[in-house]
Amino acid sequence: MLSDFRTKFPRVPGDVAALEGCYDELTQRAKDIGMRRPALTSAIGLASGWTGKARDAFDRSCQQEYSELTIWESGTEEAAASLLRYTKVLEAELRIIDEVRAQADELWAQYCALPDDVREAEDADYASAVAFLTFRYDKARDGIEEQAAVTAAELRAALYFTPEDIEKHSDGTETDLGDTRTLTKGEIDAIFASLSDSSKSLIELRQGRIGDCHLLASLEAYDRTPEGRAYLASLITEHKDANGVVDGFLVRFPGLNGGEPILVKEVLANGNKHKGGGIDVAAVFEMAFVKAHSGGTKSAFPHGGVSGRFATNTMEKISGQPSSFHHDFLLGKKYAQQAAIDAVRNGKPVVAEAMPDWATPNNEITVTIDGQSTKIKLAGQHVYTVVGADENGVTLANPWGKNDKPDGGDAGAVFTMSWKDFHAQFGDVSVGATPWK
Repeated sequence: MLSDFRTKFPRVPGDVAALEGCYDELTQRAKDIGMRRPALTSAIGLASGWTGKARDAFDRSCQQEYSELTIWESGTEEAAASLLRYTKVLEAELRIIDEVRAQADELWAQYCALPDDVREAEDADYASAVAFLTFRYDKARDGIEEQAAVTAAELRAALYFTPEDIEKHSDGTETDLGDTRTLTKGEIDAIFASLSDSSKSLIELRQGRIGDCHLLASLEAYDRTPEGRAYLASLITEHKDANGVVDGFLVRFPGLNGGEPILVKEVLANGNKHKGGGIDVAAVFEMAFVKAHSGGTKSAFPHGGVSGRFATNTMEKISGQPSSFHHDFLLGKKYAQQAAIDAVRNGKPVVAEAMPDWATPNNEITVTIDGQSTKIKLAGQHVYTVVGADENGVTLANPWGKNDKPDGGDAGAVFTMSWKDFHAQFGDVSVGATPWK
């Protein structure tokens, strides 16, 4: 005898009317924002006789505000459109769920009305009907959940402003490290093409002016193996606009933002670049990571940004699983060394962080680059990817895409050093989890 199968189909929450009200409000808000731009233009025109540095500063401020109003208006319109798409999906799927619930009620009434001597013989047919209803119900519920996750990502992106992170220069000019630019269709197509082939490296780093070496070095550590590349590729899916055109990426960090997708349709203007020119998937991950932190490109402490974070925590955000941290001082040196060797041998991602400049007697060391002895200057508190390690030494890659020479020149990004020098210069080793194992 079947149990009450109506309990398999609980009511799914969702208020279509409330969402329609939110859509109307956002649409009106976008119109209101758009009406502010002509007023700003008029204000600029009223100061026609005003000249000098103060006027120049006023003009720059007005231009910036005009640009931000344009972005705000466009973002609010995008948010309204996204909410409308979700409302339509919710309405359609709730209709299916209501149909399933009504059919389940009717089916249960029919089943209960059967004579006892007939009911058992009919169990298989009723179970089959319930299975079909379950399929329809689950598909509709999953459709709501999937669209809700995408809509949440779209709303965050549409209403997102990267926090200002002003870098002042000696010549009096300024750069906002939080500035972004829109991805081109060619860049989107090229990145998706690279994600389909795990036999080739996805990234070749050239870190920009953001202090996110912990992220870039960790991404490169995962990029060192075909399994790691396939895993990184699995964290990115395409995003389509209202017309079905791919316009960006949905990026997930399993250990960040509850694993919910982050919509990326732009990259940091001053962020990571592909070493050979253009951008690669690392720039997409970088933008998603910045969007997931309230402080944007600013320092982790006290602003809550991405700069200056710990690699061991970043690896946990990438994998969604604990990473292992090994300090490299006193008795911990041999354990950190062995952890790096074992990680490389077992195909696990591993990075190392250099100590602060004040903690080392001299950060100018002789290493081997392309078979040649070369003197380089290590960067303090900088994270490097461990790309090779055995009993004889360790090979590291600098996410800058190069290393600085003491005389001011550049050397290659990948270098090999002795363990003695490593222990004198580096403070820790972090090994990331491998979710695919």
